[in-house]
Amino acid sequence: MYSDRWSLVLRQGDIAGPISLPLLGTQFEILSTARSLTTEASAAAPGKILVDAAAVYIAVVSHDCEFNEDKRNKLLVARLQKVQGNLTDTQVQALWASNDVVARAEREETIAAVDSFVVEPLPGQFEDSQVINFATTTPLPMSMKQDLAETKKAEMTQDSRVLLRRKLAWFFGRDAEDVSDEEKRPKPEPATETGDGGD
Repeated sequence: MYSDRWSLVLRQGDIAGPISLPLLGTQFEILSTARSLTTEASAAAPGKILVDAAAVYIAVVSHDCEFNEDKRNKLLVARLQKVQGNLTDTQVQALWASNDVVARAEREETIAAVDSFVVEPLPGQFEDSQVINFATTTPLPMSMKQDLAETKKAEMTQDSRVLLRRKLAWFFGRDAEDVSDEEKRPKPEPATETGDGGD
């Protein structure tokens, strides 16, 4: 899964970190942007939010060509997370087999964990298999690519990278039927602001 020879630049599937990313919880603190102690901040004004963060390993999910000079100002990464501990041996095997989404689909077998790609342990970094969780895809400034490259811990073999690329494409590009018209409702009216209306 991991290559003994590394590219000089970041590539799709590279494992890097740990880096600090916000925790995926619902607790956060909004900082006021008021410019005076006597007025409240406007809801439309730029503001700041404090969120808890954790040091996590990430996988690069941007395609290799996205790193061409001046092509993009953002790159995409997804978090590595532990494989769920409550899975049976059969479920874990299906999870691994589902890395090859094309073969699994051709055999008309269920794709396990459609939002994940399993990676092997990485000695000295994490001792258990992990999943790249596509649902945690996060944009980072392209200006961070050198910092990320300096925390690079592994580069995938080409075969593994192709499997990752295909599963990413399948996850984000799979077809879905439209919701039936009976399940839809009229578009809501826009909310209107109410002032104090004083004369």
